[in-house]
Amino acid sequence: MKSIINIFLFASMFVPDTCLSQSYYATAANALYKVEIDESACFCDFNYVGNTSMITPNGLTFTLDTSFVAQGGANLYEIDTLTLNETLLFTPPPGTDSGWSSLVCVGNGTFYSMDYPDDDLYRFNFSNGTVTLMGSTGINPIGDLTLFNGNIYYPTIGGVVQLDTNNLTNSSIVISFSPGYIVSGLTVAHVCNSFLALGLYPNQTPDLILINIVDGAITKICTSPDEYLSYITSMLEFSPPPSCNNYLDLDCNNSSGATNADYNSPDYDCLSNGVGVADEDIKMLYDAIISEMTIQITGFVPD
Repeated sequence: MKSIINIFLFASMFVPDTCLSQSYYATAANALYKVEIDESACFCDFNYVGNTSMITPNGLTFTLDTSFVAQGGANLYEIDTLTLNETLLFTPPPGTDSGWSSLVCVGNGTFYSMDYPDDDLYRFNFSNGTVTLMGSTGINPIGDLTLFNGNIYYPTIGGVVQLDTNNLTNSSIVISFSPGYIVSGLTVAHVCNSFLALGLYPNQTPDLILINIVDGAITKICTSPDEYLSYITSMLEFSPPPSCNNYLDLDCNNSSGATNADYNSPDYDCLSNGVGVADEDIKMLYDAIISEMTIQITGFVPD
């Protein structure tokens, strides 16, 4: 009778829970989706909420009081994410330029927007009902604005720009990637030092990706079910940066039958050539040093 041992790999690091626990909202044309991602960014789930009355929202953001706001043409609307009821929040004064294609709230009734294909920045002030042209950054936007640790960022051709609202000429590309790769939707991820974004090459359906703000590494999570998905946002834009734990999942899709970050190896006996200690779909998210790893063998093989 053959004896069987099972091999498990344990690491002295954060072990993620694969429950879908982080929520984001995204739009494709006038369709609204709730996007849920597990803690280790192995899985994502796109839940279709419904269609808004706006033909194409051109900018998404949350406010500090958790209101979900979309830019429809020149106006700003609050959208109930459960009922899709829309409330007009702000209409710019007559004669204001209205070619905006991005939106971010920084608190206290203040929003910023940029127009496309130009590179002008505008500030919306709810308290006095004004829209102010702040000037030009010199770098064209191709997607939405986002708030990350108190700073504003936006995607451009070949990278991500950090916006300096005090001196627009100091705005600069802080992350670079292939000019042929397009990033449109951009928000803060629940993963340390990372944006969550929608990225694609021309004529492809966008992927949901992580962009590491330190080294620019791009990690695919999943592919969008809608080829027109273009904007994404979340309340995480107002949260403190997440802690930089290590995430190591030995079997991202749990195909071995193990849950969470574990992996069940195939049966092994004294006649076996060997078995792996992890599946092919390992997911590792980093930004802290792995100090120690341990392989634990259970069961026995007779001498």
